[in-house]
Amino acid sequence: MMVYVSTLVVVLLLGIGAIQAQTTTPSSDPCASESDCNSCVNNTLCFFCAGNVSTCESLSSSNVFSGGGKSCKNLTYNWGTCKVKAYAFLIAIVFGIVLFLLGCCCCICCCVIVCVKRRKRTVMVEEYKATEERALIHEKSAARKADRKARNDVVRQKYGLESNDPKYV
Repeated sequence: MMVYVSTLVVVLLLGIGAIQAQTTTPSSDPCASESDCNSCVNNTLCFFCAGNVSTCESLSSSNVFSGGGKSCKNLTYNWGTCKVKAYAFLIAIVFGIVLFLLGCCCCICCCVIVCVKRRKRTVMVEEYKATEERALIHEKSAARKADRKARNDVVRQKYGLESNDPKYV
């Protein structure tokens, strides 16, 4: 995922650089005239190489994300700002993307856990209600059975039948 995002950023930057390079004349390089870091990085299509020879180079002539061109050694170039080296900026971007993805994963996991707990709680409440309902039905059934037995005993007593006779039980 991070490879795709960084590749997308490179393609967008190079595409913007290529579009702007096509609108200017090929002989005039806007970055070649800049001599110090601040004036060089103000132009978004330029990066400042702080190697043995400090130069301002164009993004269209070399790729910032692959090491900053021929004259920049060990990723010692600035792009966008002179205070932070480009490799630190790229590491910060990758780190930010990783943190964002990690945060998304944590949010998704937390939501899943909350949904599972809510589902379990709902099932437990439904089971409790069903148990209570079964107990109530059982109590009513037992009361009706006792009432029916009492009425039958009264009828048996009225006609002189024994209530303990197995034939009538």
